[in-house]
Amino acid sequence: MKTQNENIVRHYQDGGLLERIDAGLRAAGLDPHAIRAADLTQVDEFHIGGREMTLRILAQMNIAAEDHILDIGCGIGGAARTLVRETGCTVTGIDLTPEYIDLAKELTTRCQMDQRLFFKIANACEMSFEDETFDGAITLHVAMNIEDRVALYDEAARVLKPGAILAIYDVMRTNDEALEYPAPWATSAATSFLKSPKEMRSLLDNARFDLIHEEDHGETARAFFQNISPDAAAAPPPLGVHVVMGAEAPLKIRNTMKNLNAGRMAPVIMIARKRS
Repeated sequence: MKTQNENIVRHYQDGGLLERIDAGLRAAGLDPHAIRAADLTQVDEFHIGGREMTLRILAQMNIAAEDHILDIGCGIGGAARTLVRETGCTVTGIDLTPEYIDLAKELTTRCQMDQRLFFKIANACEMSFEDETFDGAITLHVAMNIEDRVALYDEAARVLKPGAILAIYDVMRTNDEALEYPAPWATSAATSFLKSPKEMRSLLDNARFDLIHEEDHGETARAFFQNISPDAAAAPPPLGVHVVMGAEAPLKIRNTMKNLNAGRMAPVIMIARKRS
């Protein structure tokens, strides 16, 4: 498991992400040290559909300003900042990748939002929080890297209060054909563990969650990647998910489009409530 986690971190961490984001901000005519969260919209939510999908998920969670929400696999903090901006809640974000946590803290400080946002390096399957700490949780494009889904959802249930919402947005398998790699979430099949919606329903049920809503966003994904395709006539914008993906972004995007168009996978939203 340690080697697997190291491989996951190696996939995401390259040491130059902050410099690329700062360069993109300058190219967009912005001062990297005088930004608002809205200035990062195109780059800091590293999931299909970006902020639009975060807001769609948020609308189904009924979060109050006094709530404390857990972002499992927070990346560089984009979704967490959106939750705080939209609801006034407090968010704790965890991620396995040290560079992402460092960057989440830095960008949050630059946006002057660090009073309600907290980030720490942690393993989603072995969290250090007390039982029933959080009023809700999100996990956006995270579990695709996690082999032990039983541990993941058992841990989520443990740290959530009874009746709390767990919002999941993950790429899921829609047939048994082999996927093409590298993909945005994995360099190879060695760190890619997609589940089907049917498997997910069973996992959530066994972890004491009731599934209350499900949405397939295959069409959304195809449109999203078509817009950022490296084969498009227009040059990519200064900021976008290609900045986070790094040098292999064109290949990862092309492979994702092939996998989507072949019907091998689709992103799916699942909203589940922990049983009381």
